[in-house]
Amino acid sequence: MTNRDKRHPDSAENTVRDIRRATRRKFSAEEKIRIVLGVRRQSFLDA
Repeated sequence: MTNRDKRHPDSAENTVRDIRRATRRKFSAEEKIRIVLGVRRQSFLDA
């Protein structure tokens, strides 16, 4: 940790990270399976 991080725990970078973490898209289990199967299908067709 740098001195800057110790002096300013709520820096702009941390605020942006927190916002991105909170607003990140959340996939359901069904959507995750659909994504994985789609990726595998594409790699199978490319081969």
